[in-house]
Amino acid sequence: MDYNNFDLQDFLNDDSFVQWALTGKEDAYWQHVRKAFPASAPLIDKAHGMICQLHEEEGSKVLHIDEDHVLRRIHREIALQDSVFEWPLERRWNTSWLKWAAVAFCFIGIGWLLLNGKLTNPTSYKDLVAEATERYEMTETVNTSENPLIVKLEDGTVVTLQKNSRLSYPAHFGPGSRETFLSGEAFFEVAKNPEKPFLVYANELVTRVLGTSFNVTSFDGERLASVNVRTGQVSVFNEKRLGVGGGETKGVVLQPNQKAVFDRKNEQLSKHLSDNPVPLVPQASDQKKRFEEVSVGQVLKELEELYGVKIIYNKEILASCIISTIFGNESLNDKLDVICQTIGATHKEIDAQIIIESTGCL
Repeated sequence: MDYNNFDLQDFLNDDSFVQWALTGKEDAYWQHVRKAFPASAPLIDKAHGMICQLHEEEGSKVLHIDEDHVLRRIHREIALQDSVFEWPLERRWNTSWLKWAAVAFCFIGIGWLLLNGKLTNPTSYKDLVAEATERYEMTETVNTSENPLIVKLEDGTVVTLQKNSRLSYPAHFGPGSRETFLSGEAFFEVAKNPEKPFLVYANELVTRVLGTSFNVTSFDGERLASVNVRTGQVSVFNEKRLGVGGGETKGVVLQPNQKAVFDRKNEQLSKHLSDNPVPLVPQASDQKKRFEEVSVGQVLKELEELYGVKIIYNKEILASCIISTIFGNESLNDKLDVICQTIGATHKEIDAQIIIESTGCL
């Protein structure tokens, strides 16, 4: 973006700039902008100072502002400023006062929202459902029992709702997408419909799919939320408001036996292997697989295919490694332990992949 063409008002209207001034968020970016556009640096400093001053002046006051309408009123006030400058010449004497009064109102409102956690605190299930109720006729199912509760949605999706969990969903899905809202833990078996993406809003963690099965855990008040994929592929991202969009480009894409973990305190989303990866094709409990004097590479390749997990190793170093073993219904981690103990190697997980480290075999 060419900030050389920005005037003072442009910086004051920039949401990212305001967040930087009030919270320090994206400080590296805006410090870079100051250096890259030295002609605009004085305007940047002036706008930054104005925002900080307004925030300090209003920070200690109790403002009786309707929290549900503050953001919309801010946008209306900014729009009003544009129309103000079109007034006849004889009325322009008071536009400056109106302009800065509107700006002051905007940042008083933003400051109040920040102080009260409306822009920084995690979005709650209650907030999202209230917003969705304005668009849909909603149904809520709450599991107060000790046993899982099966919920069938109108599109054929089946949700297994765990205890102390609640699920809200439209009585009839809209034409563009299938939106559901979860507080707690549930396993989703989503009916395929390429024309209507399926979304699960679990507080500020959003899961988007076309048709697959996965587990979501997101209890109100808990620091960590997670999504575990059983089959198919899902996109997981952080979004603070319903239908805002944009968060998906900063999210993660999960394959089977992968999970996303969101840390609400740090607002960090990371990708890992599932705690207990399972075979992509169900195996009989007594099924055995025997390996007799075969290369370690062959065994690792079969494990990759069985679990859909990428296993990375140095093929040249392990080329001389031969192994004999029998695998049954042990976990993937146990199987890797057996292989590594046999050839004197180690394994670890990085970015939902298995890394085998070895110095080779004699």
